[in-house]
Amino acid sequence: MASRAFQPESEFERQLVDALSEVGIQVVPGFRVKTGDNRWFQTDIYISSPQRAVVEIKSLGLRSARMVLSQARSQMEAVREAFEDQVICIVVLFGSEQPKGITAEEADWLEIVAAPGEDGALVAARTIRERLFAPIPADRLAMLSSEQLADSLPGTGPLADVLVNFRTRIPDEAFQVLRLEGENFFREYASGHYTTSALCVGRMLEFVVYTLAKAWNVPISKRTIKLLEDLEGKFNALSKSIVEYAYAESASEKEKAEGILRKEVANFNASLAESTMLLHRDHEKIDTDYPINILSILRDIRKRFARIETVRKEVDVLSKGSLIADVQSMRNRAAHADTSGTRTEYDQADIDSMLENLRAILFHLGNIADAIDRESA
Repeated sequence: MASRAFQPESEFERQLVDALSEVGIQVVPGFRVKTGDNRWFQTDIYISSPQRAVVEIKSLGLRSARMVLSQARSQMEAVREAFEDQVICIVVLFGSEQPKGITAEEADWLEIVAAPGEDGALVAARTIRERLFAPIPADRLAMLSSEQLADSLPGTGPLADVLVNFRTRIPDEAFQVLRLEGENFFREYASGHYTTSALCVGRMLEFVVYTLAKAWNVPISKRTIKLLEDLEGKFNALSKSIVEYAYAESASEKEKAEGILRKEVANFNASLAESTMLLHRDHEKIDTDYPINILSILRDIRKRFARIETVRKEVDVLSKGSLIADVQSMRNRAAHADTSGTRTEYDQADIDSMLENLRAILFHLGNIADAIDRESA
């Protein structure tokens, strides 16, 4: 969206941002995020909490409300597409005591807020606050203190504006897990520990997906996770034996390493064949501390909420796109030595790129959270 630096709405925009903050609404100026198709989405007034909303400011002046809303509608269509319709679109009209000629049918999905008089910004802010808080279940709000609702998560740094939306979407206990993971990452990032930051981003991605799945009562296949754990153990042993065989110097060392390699190849093949059969059996649940398999859990989320189109589409974006793969690849390179025996070291530019992908993933997960919450209301 274009900057309003030289447009009549710019001064009122500043007033509205201040008024929204005064009534407890968290506003993110200049919000931008990369979407799943690698395009950038940007908006001037973005509300991150208590629900996600985008505000468009229009001055009526000599123009009719119908003409102004027609323009606003076309601008907001791109917003709705980026959010998979999971966002509240608000147009604030100022320059008139009360906009006329607008019916509910014409307004449709566009929320119209009037801002009359000298205190128009504050009037509009209070109206917006009421609109955003009204749909949130009372029992969920009752569990959140005013301090929690006002907390903009400064300790999570550049992740704050995409994390904060989950606060009113999932139980507070689950949200605190996300917040703490975000804070752990930002401490390392702010300290210049960029390689460690890459590990934190990978860990946080796992925790976010797993925590949200649990909050949504998604049945997670622990048998699948256990099988992956066993396979990875066998694969690591096979990889080690391949390296030892390749670097064996004497003939006797080569012969010994070859024997071990043949054994590990047989072990891995046997485990792979067994896993195929076990997946078809109905076994009791298995407890495991194996790291989260993100794509497997996303598929479980999609299956659980297959009736919701947004969930299906957004899971497909995350599963079939490169966002998750890129984050996991950088995380793995930070954690493990390469074939030369050295570990990849990252700089700030590397982590900033990784962070953009994580923000995009959280944005799409936010679309899923909103869709599930609205469908369950």
